[in-house]
Amino acid sequence: MKRQILYCLLLLVNIPVLAQTPYFDSLRTVYQQQEDPEQFIRKQFYFARAMVIDYPDTSLYHSDLIIKSSKKIDFLKGEAFAQELKSKAYHNKSEYELAIKAHERHYEIQLELGDTVIAAMVLQQLGQEYNDWGYSDRAMEAYFNALEIYENNESWDNVGSVYNDIGTVLMEQDRNEEALDYYRKGYEIRKIHSTEDRLYYSYSNLANVFDNLQMYDSVFYYTDLAIEVSKKYEDHISEAIQYINRGYTYRALEQYDSSETYYLKALEILKDSPYNDYLITLYVNLATAVDFAGNHQKALSYLDMSIPNVEKTRALDLKENVAYTYATIFKNLKDYKKAFEKLQESQEYGDSLNAQVNETTIQELNVRYQTQKKETELAKKQYDLERESLLKSRILFGGIVIVLLLTGIFLLLRYRSRLRRQQTEMDLKLERNEAEKLRELDRIKSNFFANISHEFRTPLTLILGPLRQMKHGTFKGNSQKYLDIMVRNGERLMNLVNQLLDLAKLESGRMRLQPEPGDIVKTVKAMAYSFESLAERQEINFEVNVPKATIITSFDKDKFEKIITNLLSNAFKFTGEGGQVYFSMELESTGVKQGIVKLKIKDSGIGIPKDQLPYIFERFFQATKSSDLQASSGVGLALTKELIDLHGGVIKVDSKEGIGTSFTVEIPLAEINIDRKEMKLEKTVVASSGNNEKLQVVAGDYQAEGAPVLLVVEDNEDVRTYVKEQLEPEYFILEAENGRKGLEIALERTPDLIVSDVMMPDLDGLELCQQLKQNDKTSHIPVILLTAKAEREDKLEGLQTGADDYLIKPFDATELQVRIENLIQQRKRLQKSFGKHFSFTPGSVDVSSVDEVFLVNVKSTVEEFLDDETFSVEDLGKAVGMSRSQLHRKLKAMTGNSPNQIIRTMRLVRAKELLEKRAGNASEVAFMVGFSSLAYFSKCYKDHFGMSPSGVD
Repeated sequence: MKRQILYCLLLLVNIPVLAQTPYFDSLRTVYQQQEDPEQFIRKQFYFARAMVIDYPDTSLYHSDLIIKSSKKIDFLKGEAFAQELKSKAYHNKSEYELAIKAHERHYEIQLELGDTVIAAMVLQQLGQEYNDWGYSDRAMEAYFNALEIYENNESWDNVGSVYNDIGTVLMEQDRNEEALDYYRKGYEIRKIHSTEDRLYYSYSNLANVFDNLQMYDSVFYYTDLAIEVSKKYEDHISEAIQYINRGYTYRALEQYDSSETYYLKALEILKDSPYNDYLITLYVNLATAVDFAGNHQKALSYLDMSIPNVEKTRALDLKENVAYTYATIFKNLKDYKKAFEKLQESQEYGDSLNAQVNETTIQELNVRYQTQKKETELAKKQYDLERESLLKSRILFGGIVIVLLLTGIFLLLRYRSRLRRQQTEMDLKLERNEAEKLRELDRIKSNFFANISHEFRTPLTLILGPLRQMKHGTFKGNSQKYLDIMVRNGERLMNLVNQLLDLAKLESGRMRLQPEPGDIVKTVKAMAYSFESLAERQEINFEVNVPKATIITSFDKDKFEKIITNLLSNAFKFTGEGGQVYFSMELESTGVKQGIVKLKIKDSGIGIPKDQLPYIFERFFQATKSSDLQASSGVGLALTKELIDLHGGVIKVDSKEGIGTSFTVEIPLAEINIDRKEMKLEKTVVASSGNNEKLQVVAGDYQAEGAPVLLVVEDNEDVRTYVKEQLEPEYFILEAENGRKGLEIALERTPDLIVSDVMMPDLDGLELCQQLKQNDKTSHIPVILLTAKAEREDKLEGLQTGADDYLIKPFDATELQVRIENLIQQRKRLQKSFGKHFSFTPGSVDVSSVDEVFLVNVKSTVEEFLDDETFSVEDLGKAVGMSRSQLHRKLKAMTGNSPNQIIRTMRLVRAKELLEKRAGNASEVAFMVGFSSLAYFSKCYKDHFGMSPSGVD
């Protein structure tokens, strides 16, 4: 035991020396004699792994020893240990190609060992290595392969981890909406299957992606959750990181006092920590926030606190950043001498850093060249072998082709003969089916005339009776109440007539399916969600489950709507207060370009007696359990059945008295493209509380996120609520109770479209429209005015203020939706026009509109600071009089490009021009257009132009 303890101490203290001496070999021999060889290899692995960060070369030496020892005793797991060591050591040495090869070999060994979950973990690490090296496509492939293994083994915590990794790759590519989707998937899985401390990473990732999307309410929400978990598990470093992120968010919002507060919270945690480089970055951010707030002397004192940490660091980029921040503060203090000295110091650090980057780039290119050279030699050998084999098989292949051609001709003739015979049989079958259908229509017709007069009498009585009394002056009662009753019964008659007309068309054969291509999931979802307000009024829990996918198929939207509306209307009609209604949709592939749509509607209503179930689809049938208040015409289900039959589908019913009823519909559709990887259920539950408040819980995507943002400005709360309900969920709705509040929200949130009343206190709709159109921040936003003034002069006055459309009250909700959609589509076409005709390349353009004046101002400002590497989106926003978020939303709405993309594009276009004119080499041109890193410049240039800067002739 003493010998073992001595060996461990020597190995831990003197490993870098022992690894290079014969003494180590002799000591290892002695130790092996005292212990099982496999156990010795394991301990050697643990010791070497402890040194992999500080002494990667020593770890590589041990990994070679482990491989040799493992092969001698046929210990495959030992080889896996060695490859794990190599991958980490090479990564720490920035030799990524070798790190990737070690990861790939480690993965192969784990597959041989049969441990698929461990293999998937290695594959996940390989994906991270691919991403670090810039192979994002290979990284995604590795992640999805690991995901499949985890799911097959029900390793759910790892599934959530991979979803987060995929989201990170997408976010680095500025594909933030897709990243958000995967981060949410990871969060949902971890919420169910992981410990609470693991949720920290999901909260942090969600906060980061919402920050990129500039959705700051969501950023604050998830940051608070991450801080809460960090405090609960006493993970103070993670807590500090979230305070830093919160500080950066407030700085982006120009709330510098709040930014300083959270940076100081992080500093309180990190000030005595060993994370020296983290502290430097924190001091710089703290000083910058205070400097932006105008307190330059205080900013200088914060930056002075970083000096002991700066002296200890070897990171040139951090020293450069500190020096540059000093220069900025001294410039604001008007101490230009010190500002110049610090700027020179920053430049010196930058030059040293660039020299290191160039050396690293040369090493990386050399590794790639050697790898490519080996691959080329192997490919040439393979080509020679394949060519020789091809020459030998050519004659044999020719004979096989002739035989196959003759066989194919014979089979084709035989197939055509069989096809003609099948067609004849099918024609006969269709004729028989048609005759059967005509007989069935005759039966329906005879029932129709027997019941139609009875069905019309009740609503006509409730309409004509009060009307006659009102005419003769004998009416007693609440006239408004009876007007509502008459309108309701009139609508009931209209609905019944429409259903009868549809049945008449079916009987005469004039009703035909009119399929059009579209997204069936989106259509069905919209129909189901239209019943949410009814569920809230009746205090019924309404649950909807539909696939979260885009399924493009050809279907008749009108008839699908009638089927779903009739079934859901019945469910709500026969379900009492506090009951439940459930709606689901599934898609099942049945072969090439064929599929089945399955709909299920289930309620907890009164149910249907078992003996009456066979008759519910007959016209005018009413179950004996129906009350007067729940009376059914008996036409809806009959029409539903006929429409489903028209599609060639089936409807099934299952019901129990006092428990509820369930309808299942199956309709075949052609050309369904089911993406099973994306078919995750989106679940919405609408519940009712005692005070009739609507509670909504959404799992999966938020319903309104990603939708166009509309601002409704209306002083009448009822009208405002009505407009909002008609436009949700297709749009994300903001509300303002007057023109002044509407102007504030428009300037802050920059919506995609504004619907405003004209007559309002404080600031009316005409003045609001005029101010919006004269402000650069909002001039591009379409405005629709609503008014009760129907005169031509009034309409002209509204349009002269710059309104894009004008709608007279009372207006039709459908017409409002169409006009909104038209204006949004028009704005998208204008966006494409700006993107096509307004080029963000250095130079001059003609100006012809207010929006183009704004774009020219943006362009000229960026062009002025092309060579300033510190020029940021915040600087551009200040130059044009907007905040970062306002500038981002306006440029996105007008051009489809973010401010960062515009700045980077203009820099790259100018760089290409300079390179073509031989104005300098790639390094010099990079600095001339504001890139401080040559490696990053080369990457951006290649991504944009498809070639490296050195390839420009």
